Formats: sequence, structure tokens, C-alpha cells
Amino acid sequence: MQVLSVNGVTKSFGDKEVIAKATFTIQHGSRTGLIGANGSGKSTLMKIMSGLDGPSDGYVRRASNVTFAYLPQTIQFSDRHTVGSWLEEAQHQLRAIQLHLEQLTKQMGLCKEQQSLNRIMEEYGELAERFEACGGYELDYRIQAVLHGLGLSYLTKNQRVSALSGGEKTRLGLAATLIQNPDVLLLDEPTNHLDSAAINWLEDYLNTFKGALVVVSHDRTFLDKTVTKILEVNEFDHQVREYSGNYTLYIQEKHDARRQWEQRYARERLKIQELRLRIYESARQVGHNRPPKDGNKMAYFGHGQKVQRAVSSRVRAAEVELEKILENPTPRPPDPMKFAASLQAEQVHRPTVVTIAHVNVTKSDGAAILKDVSLTLGKHQHVLLTGPNGAGKTTLLNIIANAAAGGFMYETGGLQITGEVFVPRHIHAAYIQQEFQPQIKHSSEANPVSDRPASGNEGNQSDFSLLDIFRQLLPGQRDDHVSKLLSYQLFQYKDFHLPVTSLSPGQLRKLMIAKLMAKEANLLLIDEPTNHVSFDILEEFERALNQFPGPVVAVSHDRWFIQHFQGSVWTLNHGILTTSVADGMSTEAENKMRDEIQELGQYQVD
Repeated sequence: MQVLSVNGVTKSFGDKEVIAKATFTIQHGSRTGLIGANGSGKSTLMKIMSGLDGPSDGYVRRASNVTFAYLPQTIQFSDRHTVGSWLEEAQHQLRAIQLHLEQLTKQMGLCKEQQSLNRIMEEYGELAERFEACGGYELDYRIQAVLHGLGLSYLTKNQRVSALSGGEKTRLGLAATLIQNPDVLLLDEPTNHLDSAAINWLEDYLNTFKGALVVVSHDRTFLDKTVTKILEVNEFDHQVREYSGNYTLYIQEKHDARRQWEQRYARERLKIQELRLRIYESARQVGHNRPPKDGNKMAYFGHGQKVQRAVSSRVRAAEVELEKILENPTPRPPDPMKFAASLQAEQVHRPTVVTIAHVNVTKSDGAAILKDVSLTLGKHQHVLLTGPNGAGKTTLLNIIANAAAGGFMYETGGLQITGEVFVPRHIHAAYIQQEFQPQIKHSSEANPVSDRPASGNEGNQSDFSLLDIFRQLLPGQRDDHVSKLLSYQLFQYKDFHLPVTSLSPGQLRKLMIAKLMAKEANLLLIDEPTNHVSFDILEEFERALNQFPGPVVAVSHDRWFIQHFQGSVWTLNHGILTTSVADGMSTEAENKMRDEIQELGQYQVD
């Protein structure tokens, strides 16, 4: 049964279009994942489906007597709400049915007239059937099961929601949505603030849910386990495209489509070359066809006309075919994502590119973040750095990045840092930070952004565009940089002149990736690379990362990224780093490491 249909829906805010002519249907019991880059319109489309917002054009049809429950990314709680009152409000539809059933039961006991009794009994039967279909008889059990599954069973009914943490509020909002047990469940990023146990429970719960599910999620493993159809919102043309299957099948279909696109483009370019060569060669034949040798002027003239007609016919046919292709050419596919490695032989004669000895990091109140951390990073080693939030993973990346830069370029938050860090001078690090704040470089540095019109407000980030930030410190001319950035197909040309201050988190993340691709680095430091970008870019990014020949240190909580990462795993927990090297380091190896630092010069932090 069709429970929802979206027909030619367009949504605009002013002159900005976010959804363009979306058309799709949702069937009862279906499992749909809604994906796309940050800011592509997913949440807007979810609000339209829920009925909380309307389209600018087109229409949405919802089946009659179908209930909807919607979990937005951000939930607004009032100060008056307690845990109990919030959950009670979520049950209001079922509680209303339950109350009506109780009233009908009383009426049946008091009714003396058979015709009226039959009418009441018929109404009771229909309502009881509806109550059972919505899980009303299991409501109290479901509330306890959902709270337990989401790790909220310790909450009491009288607790003020305002006193809860952000994570607890998010989980409480999800719990309130799930216990409604609607016909259509709309969830926008339901795995936010869930630990692995809660995510596993949610996956199992949704797989037994009998209604239709539409879910927005950045968790690719979650999508792989819970959906059987993908709707993708394109960030450039804002259209919605449908793919059958879970996330794995979606990626396979995208890969197949990309390969066919590349093959089609290659065949077309070859055909264009052949046609142009045919036109050129045919034109040359006019001058190379010899006339009869007997001096017969009429024969000479007739021969020339035949040649001219034949050549003209071939040329015209080729020109028509060429014009037809060029009127609607196949767009050039983006270049495969690749990080430009700078690994000349003389630069990598040492097996180790990062050495850290006995680094301790403490907060101003004395709380330890890193405790006696020692490690070495090999010249080809790829490392995944794991650990709970607040374990110091970003701090450790910042320390390595600062050492590679020869100073405190990256924020360490006024922390007390002691110990020794050595990164050889030939190591050039590229760092994708979790939060990107573009730094404006001026004319004292290579390739400054000095070719922009003078604004009289030097250093103001609003004066600099996306292209300006990309060009920083890159060799070559502006046209070279424009061509390079276009070839990545991360941005459209019209985006190049957007002020950097107006860029969304997703656009900033793509700009960081573009700079990483353009910069010749021999050490990559990556902090939460899966944030804010579309899945197809992520897949390309991860492939390029695994193919990078130099050392990599990456931090990620993304299950898909972790499962597909090719390299070692280091763990930070309670300030202690566990690595296969540091754990087994002998006294002799440690002394050798310290000698190397003393011999080559060191980056001392104390």
C-alpha cells in the first residue's frame, strides 16, 4: 500500500532552490535512506514529508488514516518539560484512543437499546483494531524497552529535561518518537549521540518495525543494515534520484555508472577526433586527385566536379555528425581523487617520520589528557587513531602538526605540554582539521592572494573567496589553479567567487580536501574526515587515502571508515596510548630514539 507520494515537489527559499521537482513514493513497510551532502535539502524534504512544511511547487499526498512520527535533528524542549511529561505527550494519540475505548466500554454497559448497542460495539471494534495495530496493548512494555535500549532507563519521570545533557536530550527525543509506533517513521540523524550498543539496538528495532521508515543518516554502516532503497539529493541540481538496495548496492551502482560514464566519454572523444580527421583528410583530397593526362579540358572539368561532389558529401556528412555530438556532448568525468605525494628518494632515507618521547599534556586544573605518550610513525605507515570523545586524539594530531610546521600553528588550548617531538625537516604535513578556519596568507608568503582588487581592509576574511583560499601557497598561475579546481568537480565555477565566510561546513570540508589534493605533502593528518560531505566524495576520499604512499594518521568515529581502513590501529584511553610499537619498545630502542632526536635537532615542548 502506498502511504506517501511526493509529486514534482520544488522548494525554494527566496531565489535559492533546495529541492527541484522531486517525485517518489513510499510504500507501507518500505525502508528508505535519504542521503546527500550537508545543506543539500534533506532536512527540508523530511519536513515536507512530515507535513510541517509545504512545497513551493508540486504536492504531497498522504494516505488517509496513516499516522506519522518525525524526529528532527534538533528538538526544542520547553523549561516545563519533565522526562515523564515529554514521553506522555508523545503517546497522546494512543492515549486518546485508549480513553475513547474506556468510554465506549462504559456506554456498552449502560446501553439498553439494541440498535445503539450494535453501533457502539461496531465503533469499539474498529477502534480496538486500530489500537492494536498501533501497538497500544504493548505501550508500557515498549516504553521501558526503548528507554533501556537507548541507555536511558536510569532517568526518572520527574527529572527536568532542561537538566539533561545534549546527548540525553537527543536520545530522549528519539525514544519519544519510537514509542509512537506510527505507520510512517521519519528519522533525521537518529544515531547522533548514540554509543555502539544503542546503535546496534536501534538497528535491530528498526528491522522489526512494521511501518514505513525514511531515515537521514551519515552512518553508512547503519544505512547498510536498515534500508533497502536510497534517495539521493544532488547538491548541485537539487534533484532526487532513486537507487534500489542498501548502501553497499548504492555504491556499486554509482561505481558502475561512473565507469560507464568514463567509457562513454572516452568513446565520444575518440569519435570526435575521427570525424575531425575525416573532414581534414577529405578536404585535402581535392588537391591531390590528378586529372586525366590527355589534356581533355572537358574531362578535366568533369573529373574535378565529381571529386568535389564526393568530397563535399563526405565532409558534410562528417560535419553533421560532429555537430550533433557537440550540441549535447558527454560532460567530462571528474579526475579520480588523488593526493599529490612528495616522496623523493633523498627525502625518505629514514624509516621514521614522526618520533614522540614521553609527551604529557595536562589542563590548567591539572587533569591529564595525555600521559607519557611515546610513539614512532614509519614512512609508509597508515594509522587509525581511536578512542572516546575527549581522549586527546585531536590534541595529539595538533602536536604532530605543530612539530611538522616548526611552531605552534595549531591550537592547543593553553594546555601544559611537556616531552619531545621530532619531525624531520623534509616532512611536509597536510592537515584536515575537524573544524576548518581558513587562514589568510599575505604577500610575504609564496603565491599570496594579492591579485584581488584592493579592498582597503586587508586581512578581513570576507574579502577573500573560495578560490583565493584554494590558491594559497600553490605554485603556478591563476588559470592553472582554476583548471585544477574545476577538474576535481568538488565545486561548480559559479562557487569559486563565494566569500569564504559564507561557505557551509560541507563546502569548507570540500575546500580542505581540494587543498589536500593540490598540496604536495608527505605526511597526512586527518581528523574526522567523514564529517559534512556527501558519500560519493567520501568513497573517493577513502580510496585515495588508502592509495597514498606516505604516512597517514587518521581520527574517525565512522564505523564504515574504520571497517575499511587499511593500516594499524592506535588507541587513546584515559590518556594512555596503546600502539604495537610503543607497547613493545625496548630500552635499547628507546635510547636509540632519543639519540636520534638529540643528533638531528628536536622540537621541544615544555
